[in-house]
Amino acid sequence: MKKSTKGALAAAAAGTLLLGGAGSLAYWTDSSTVSGTSITSGYLDLSTPDCSSAGLHDWQIDGGTAYDPATMRLVPGDTLTKKCNITVNKAGTHFTSADFTVAQGATSGSSQLFGDELTLTAAYSKGAVSLGSGSGTTTNVAVQNGDTVTVDLTITWPYGVEDNSSNAPTAGLAAALDAITITAKQNHN
Repeated sequence: MKKSTKGALAAAAAGTLLLGGAGSLAYWTDSSTVSGTSITSGYLDLSTPDCSSAGLHDWQIDGGTAYDPATMRLVPGDTLTKKCNITVNKAGTHFTSADFTVAQGATSGSSQLFGDELTLTAAYSKGAVSLGSGSGTTTNVAVQNGDTVTVDLTITWPYGVEDNSSNAPTAGLAAALDAITITAKQNHN
């Protein structure tokens, strides 16, 4: 092998050893900054239900007579209704609709009176415009800040539904239905 070739190989090997042994690595780096922003959240707030201005401030039995639990006795087939107004206070750029749900309060007292048969439904409206109804969630109800939504609550004790409670002729059974909760959940539109 020629001396020049041996010298070139030795120089290449030495250069490789120097680079590998030094452990240095060179590169450029830089950074730039994007300005932040302030954030203000929206909100959703339902007013306390106003059941006096909606026309039926008391529960009505079968849609007509004010129900007086002290003097009236319910039987299967009876329906109790109540109409309430709720003001929707809300803010949010992409908040134009909400889902509404009602939840029946628990019953306490005699389980023979109602069993698990009471059903609660709600119908929602703004003025003469129906927004939906049902026992579950009413979805995508269009709402603006300050809208008044009328909620028609209906509690039905169905006739002809057999329960597992005693059919013994017992008079004066008493039970109480706890408060009904109306919930609105904001949608992102």
